[in-house]
Amino acid sequence: MITIGTLKLDLVADREPFVHDLYGRWDTFNRTSLEGIVDEILSRYDTEDEDELLQGKFVAQRQTKNQTGIPDHVIQGMESSFGTDFSSVRVHPDSSKAPEVGALAYTQGTDIHFAPGQFKPDTSAGQQLLGHELTHVIQQAKGRVQPTTEVGGMAVNDDLSLEHEADVMGAKAASVL
Repeated sequence: MITIGTLKLDLVADREPFVHDLYGRWDTFNRTSLEGIVDEILSRYDTEDEDELLQGKFVAQRQTKNQTGIPDHVIQGMESSFGTDFSSVRVHPDSSKAPEVGALAYTQGTDIHFAPGQFKPDTSAGQQLLGHELTHVIQQAKGRVQPTTEVGGMAVNDDLSLEHEADVMGAKAASVL
């Protein structure tokens, strides 16, 4: 939020061209009146768009379409619960990888493989399992997971503390949806 006198601009819509112009002129803010810069930049754009922005009609939206395979309302709830962007996650329902390691679901990097019939994101149990696996995505991204054994030709980690953490976080995430 930028306040200029009594004018307040919410610049969450950083994809708007005039916001990029503002950022491009950041170095001149100390030498020039902020009001003058804002007036000059806004004068170049359609006043109807300016009015809509000032009235708060531009709403921040996901930059790209949800391609995770997880329903929008569920992924948004999980992202909010974990405070993490999961847009790079890909769900593979009815995958053969999870049964190969004897699991309901198996996470490898940002790929989550669910055993046949186990991906149920609109049920409480399905959300707990998804939250559990998303915890593994975070653990792996932070380098906390090292393979400890091999099952069915795949390296896996059987660290009980990581599994417990995933159980707790999965249940917590599901409880807020």
